[in-house]
Amino acid sequence: MTQMRQADPEAFLAGLKRGGATMLTSVPCSSMTGLINAAERDRSFLFANAPNEGEALAFAAGSRLGGQMAVVLCQNSGLGNLANALTSMIVPYRIPVLLIIGWRGQPGVHDEPQHRLVGRLTRPFLKSCGVEIHVADAQNAVRLAEICARTVADGGSSQAILVPTKLFREAAASDRATATWPYLVPDIARDMRSSPPNRREALSAIIDAVPSDAVLIAPTGLASRELCALRDLPSQFYMMGSMGHGAALGAGVAATTDRPVVLLDGDGAILMRLGTLAFVGAMVPANLLHIVLDNGIHESTGGQASLSNGVDLCAVAAACGYRSVAEVASAETLNAVLDAPLPNPGPRFIRLHMRASEGAVPPRIPWSAEMIATRFSEALQADDACLIDKTALAGAE
Repeated sequence: MTQMRQADPEAFLAGLKRGGATMLTSVPCSSMTGLINAAERDRSFLFANAPNEGEALAFAAGSRLGGQMAVVLCQNSGLGNLANALTSMIVPYRIPVLLIIGWRGQPGVHDEPQHRLVGRLTRPFLKSCGVEIHVADAQNAVRLAEICARTVADGGSSQAILVPTKLFREAAASDRATATWPYLVPDIARDMRSSPPNRREALSAIIDAVPSDAVLIAPTGLASRELCALRDLPSQFYMMGSMGHGAALGAGVAATTDRPVVLLDGDGAILMRLGTLAFVGAMVPANLLHIVLDNGIHESTGGQASLSNGVDLCAVAAACGYRSVAEVASAETLNAVLDAPLPNPGPRFIRLHMRASEGAVPPRIPWSAEMIATRFSEALQADDACLIDKTALAGAE
């Protein structure tokens, strides 16, 4: 029997880097074990082990806004997890990304029953999202890696390289998976003396308290609209859709800059993507401040109750690796926490309890999604002194 020719994973990674890629975020795929192992061992790459495909894509979007490129590696069985971030973030904001997708259930190739439907849907789904599709083989894989990475780096359309099963040769595993956590779960500072602010009061307090050079990322819905109405700056990113993906986007932004990154989240949004807390904790972005605005309801969709009252979000964040965790119930206490010296570098997590807002609904954001992304990216990259090489983190504990 003739042995199938296979591609060299190290050469493929070298092609990605020649094309401008600086990071790779991955969800495990048995058909690309060799490539994942090679990427984990490559200390010139920042490797981000994502909890699911949607968070990997949101992280890549954040890194792209910051002027760097994270390649997303996943299996097509996870396209369902990736669909929300692709259709409501990548497409409307026009953020180009490069996807390396293991093509299970490829038509005409025998595979397990659970892969057959998604195998047939892979190409039409990606095409409908405006993603340019390429199929790798042993001869063209390295060239495709470089060409597609350069297209994305130059601001072209999103690219997808479909990888047939077992295309890449096996590579020795990295020792990172067996590394121990370099931290102890921190104490949680709780001050529940209650005078909960409404949405406008909370956002006003945050605006006044955060550093002047901070970039802000606001969650989808009324919080983004309120922030824009209070103070509209290019350095503020307003989420439209892609609910729950703000934390991963913020982690991607934080991986590209030394500026403080203030991530505003909602209780419903963070519960939707709770695994992202582990992602942020593992990435250890020292410049990330994550504030959950918790009013116990989905206010933007009519005030339905969320599940936050039954969850100790601070305990979850602490267990996931956030270095500083606090819970507060007033604007005054929030200011005190933000002004206090840090016991550890970030990421920091603050749960701010709020009351439901009353009165007029804030106006819609006057900017298109594409303009929000463009001006935010330009603001983030305006000061070259703020841009840093984060690839050193790839070898950090």
